[in-house]
Amino acid sequence: MKILVVEDTEEYRNKITEALLIRGDEVFHASNGQEGLDLIKNKDDLDFIITDLHMPIMDGITMLQELKMDPNYTRNIPVLMLTTEANKELKQKGQKAGVSRWLLKPVTTQVLFRILDSIEAKL
Repeated sequence: MKILVVEDTEEYRNKITEALLIRGDEVFHASNGQEGLDLIKNKDDLDFIITDLHMPIMDGITMLQELKMDPNYTRNIPVLMLTTEANKELKQKGQKAGVSRWLLKPVTTQVLFRILDSIEAKL
């Protein structure tokens, strides 16, 4: 799959990327929501997005809300919110913005792969 990882912490972004590359995925990176939004709009073949919530410049939910408001963007890409935030209101806000799954950090490679496998089976 072609997966975008939007994560401001370089160490965590690299850890996720390394696991995805081992799995055989093609991985693209962004270090904040604005970079992620720009990349999503310019790559029409992404299969999946993994994003953090709290990031500088633009957070993950705002990135998804901005994407939904763009009349030129009509794809519905599955999104995994990977965060330390367990707040119910934020989860609901994320779901309204297009988050498919909300997962708390840290996450094991096994759990991440299980989620990706289940989503890939639906594509």
